[in-house]
Amino acid sequence: YLEVLIINIVLKVSGVHVKKIKGSDTMCVIIYLPINTKISEEELRDAFDYNDDGAGIAWVKDGKVNYSKGYKTFTEFYKENLDIIDDSTIERVIHFRITSRGKTSSAQCHPFLLSNKKDDMGLLDYQGDTPVLFMNGTISNQKLISGLNDTASYIIEDLYGSSINFSNSQDLKMIDRLTGAKWAIVETTGVSLVGEFEEDCGVYYSNLYHRWYS
Repeated sequence: YLEVLIINIVLKVSGVHVKKIKGSDTMCVIIYLPINTKISEEELRDAFDYNDDGAGIAWVKDGKVNYSKGYKTFTEFYKENLDIIDDSTIERVIHFRITSRGKTSSAQCHPFLLSNKKDDMGLLDYQGDTPVLFMNGTISNQKLISGLNDTASYIIEDLYGSSINFSNSQDLKMIDRLTGAKWAIVETTGVSLVGEFEEDCGVYYSNLYHRWYS
């Protein structure tokens, strides 16, 4: 896939129209905005257009974890969450989905609560003390719970009730090693990233594929 990406980048730079390619290597994008960072509407729209199977956003405010998800259009997502997106006094995490395993539905958008209850995976809005998780990747060997994708299934079957401490860098590396995926974990104390993210102007992206396709 890397060879395909390089070829398409060269074509794009040369002014040749590049067709969007979706597949197992390009699923989803996580965008992490630390405090004192901003992101443009154009950047977000491009990211959604490339990852258009649903959107979600989480943030930490007043000592609580918050999220809202299940948006099927960019216009709805941006209109409903503009105040949060533009609030540079708080940490924010945005996820745009490409379905790789599981159904394409509002309930299967990210993030997901750290819970062992199937019904919790489909909550579209949340505020509380429980961590929430976003993933960019595919856990190919994960057995799916009926109606859930690989991220939600992994949370229920493997993460919930484990001894993993999200504040421990070695434990985060273990999640990286076991899943081969990138994660953003939102707790009341802040955001932790798992895997290699690309930083641009203080904003962290799990990938930048959306910048090279049209």
